[in-house]
Amino acid sequence: TTEPSTTATIDPALTKKLLLHHHPKQQRISNEALQMSGELLRLLILEAKQRASVEAECEKEVNMNIDDDDMVGDVGDDDDSLDGRNNNTKGKDSSAIVIRADHVTKIAAELLMDFS
Repeated sequence: TTEPSTTATIDPALTKKLLLHHHPKQQRISNEALQMSGELLRLLILEAKQRASVEAECEKEVNMNIDDDDMVGDVGDDDDSLDGRNNNTKGKDSSAIVIRADHVTKIAAELLMDFS
């Protein structure tokens, strides 16, 4: 949900499906176990999102510093850089952080160790 006062939860049916995917036998899972497992999944997702956003922010900072270093020697050269990117950032939202799959991949191992 978009309201900050409510906490999003994971649907118990989805949690049950995920648990049974790992343990394919028809096992009985109590409602309390589904709620607690769903809460654990929710916390794992929130932590992954937070860590991946930090990774994306760090990558963005490094790229901005590289772009700034590339521009130091340029005198009036408006051509695109060698990698096809235009160094002109006017009009772009410089505060937007985009989390990509590779950011999640970079934090996954440590995250899983922390949650084990």
